[in-house]
Amino acid sequence: MDLAKRYYAQLLLMKSRFPMEEGGSLQVPFIWFVLFISFCFCFLFYYSFILFHSILFSIKSAFTHFQWAAYPFQYIRNNTDASKYSAIDFDSSSLTFYTNVFLAQAQECILEKSLVDHRKNLVIAKIAIYLRDIYKLCREILESSEFLRLCDIKSDIYGAIAMIELGEKADQDKKMGLRLSYYQVAAKHVKSALKLCEKDKRTTLKQAVNFVNDIVTAKETNAQKENDFIYHEKIPRHDELDIVEGVCMVKAIELDPTDPSIAGDDLFSGLIPMKALKSVSFYSEEKAKLKRSVIERVEKKNKDEYLISLQLDEIHIDESVDEMKLPDMLLERSAAFTSHPDSFPDLLDKLQRVLVIIFLSLLL
Repeated sequence: MDLAKRYYAQLLLMKSRFPMEEGGSLQVPFIWFVLFISFCFCFLFYYSFILFHSILFSIKSAFTHFQWAAYPFQYIRNNTDASKYSAIDFDSSSLTFYTNVFLAQAQECILEKSLVDHRKNLVIAKIAIYLRDIYKLCREILESSEFLRLCDIKSDIYGAIAMIELGEKADQDKKMGLRLSYYQVAAKHVKSALKLCEKDKRTTLKQAVNFVNDIVTAKETNAQKENDFIYHEKIPRHDELDIVEGVCMVKAIELDPTDPSIAGDDLFSGLIPMKALKSVSFYSEEKAKLKRSVIERVEKKNKDEYLISLQLDEIHIDESVDEMKLPDMLLERSAAFTSHPDSFPDLLDKLQRVLVIIFLSLLL
């Protein structure tokens, strides 16, 4: 399972380095068999099947991986122009079918866990009703195939389970007539599933349907006897039963292929595209040009008359401070400033007056 996820991540890393998609110089078709028919798909669609073919070790693991498996199909449908490919699997309805099937199987994991944990009957019923409805939606996309019959069978089975749970809730609420009505609806679902199973060769599927049929038959028979001899409650018509909405507890989850815990070490880290090498070379050359230009400007300034005008040669830095002789011009300016001790205070006073005038003008 981890190896399959890493394989998926490495494919994406490889895609970023090699133009392998449609129109790319290294375009690669992938071929595999689906329902005994060979299909040729592009590199993008190949990603979608990687997660689905992971080995699932537990209900929790299956729940997560089915949602991961649904995401690529949803992404292709919503974010790519998949209809341009000739394969029927790229049709929007087909991608919707794949997405719904994987999400339905994730919901089945929740239903199984809920049954094992003995959750409330109404909760289980809502989970099962969603499965009944989603498989109805799946079968509407199909025209004629083995999957069409399977979707019908699953829809009926989960419809029966939902009605059983609603019947159990009615039993807890002491509504025996309502209980019997729900069991009768469950029996209708099971009879429909049994009829569809007659043409199906899968033994495990028939066993599952027969198991549900045994439960429904026993509950309906017992509820009928108890209502006839003990409770004598009115049995609501099937169209009078309360409508219970299904609850979806799953969604397509994006697998982050950049997560190091999933991708592992990049197998192609040592491969650098020629375009990147050219870009690095160009950057280094431009950087060297800029550096040379700055150095030339500094050297030019060093040789310029500007430094001579500073008379830096008259300052002997190596001499002590006491022996250091300052330039004559600097000494003259210092003497002139010292002879007028009030010059600086007068300047500050004038500046303060100007600021006061500006402030008053702003207030007015």
